[in-house]
Formats: sequence, structure tokens, C-alpha cells
Amino acid sequence: MFIGEFSALRRFFRSEGGVFLAGIAIVAVLVLRSLNAATVANIAYLIHTLLVIARIPHSAYTINGVPVIETHFPDRALPFIAIVGIQCSGAISTAVFSIIMLATVFPHRDIPRRIKLLGLLAGAVTSLVWNTLRVALAIAVGYYFGTLAFQAVHYGLGPAIDFLWIVAIWAATLAQRSR
Repeated sequence: MFIGEFSALRRFFRSEGGVFLAGIAIVAVLVLRSLNAATVANIAYLIHTLLVIARIPHSAYTINGVPVIETHFPDRALPFIAIVGIQCSGAISTAVFSIIMLATVFPHRDIPRRIKLLGLLAGAVTSLVWNTLRVALAIAVGYYFGTLAFQAVHYGLGPAIDFLWIVAIWAATLAQRSR
């Protein structure tokens, strides 16, 4: 009896509806994982490590459990303090990418299921890596060139590159349609 129920569950997850639900489950886990305080702390540690490698003088500490990175910009008398929150974890861009993938790629029956799931996973990993690099790059640019350069990288270049990687992975996944 148990084996029959297991095979029915396996058949369901091999169906298109099952793949769609599996995709939603993966997105939920990845986004919720990005919102986790331990994940944000790990991202702050990665940013700290990148700043050490780049030889940017800074302090890294926590205030009430929230990671903070402090450095000096040349055009500011007071230190610049970057609070590393969930915005730096890639949760927002992962959610946007996942909604686009689930709405436009997952309904196609002529794209293999494994390609759909790999595209979803590739987007989540790219989001995490890019957002970590973006914050470290913005702080480094701010350290050398000032607040305006920091804002240009953080608020201008960041979303532009988010758009580029989202479209690139989405298009690469969609291009896998069988002819």
C-alpha cells in the first residue's frame, strides 16, 4: 500500500503541475533562506572578506545582531556606515527572477523539467553572488571616490546588472525549448 502511494507521488512530481509546485517550493526555500539572519551575517562576512582582500580599511561589527560595516569616504567628515540587511542577500532579485521564471518558463511543456529547475537554481545562486559583490564593490568605490560614486554603483549599476543577469538566465532557459 505504501509503495503505491509513493509511486503516485513520484508520478505527480514528474508531471508539469508537480514541476511547477517543486519550483515554487524551491523559490520559497531560497527566498526564506535569504531572509534568515544567519545568511545575512554570512553575507556580511563575505563582504568584509572582500574588503580585506581589496585592502579597504573598515570595521565590521554588529549592533543588536545586525551586521554593520563602517569605513570612511573622502568627502565625508563622519564615517560611512553600511547596514548589511536582507536587501543585500539577494532575496528581492531572487523573488523577482523566480516570479518571471514561474510565470513564463514553467508553463512551457517543451522545455525539459531539469532545465527549468536548473535555470531557477542558477538564478538564485547568481543573485546571491552578485548582491554580495555589488555591496563590496559599492563600498570600495565609495572609499576611493566618495558618496556620489557609491550611490551611482549601488543604486544605478546594481539594478542594471540585476536586469542583465535576470534576462540572460531567463533567455538561456527559454532557449532550451525543443524544436
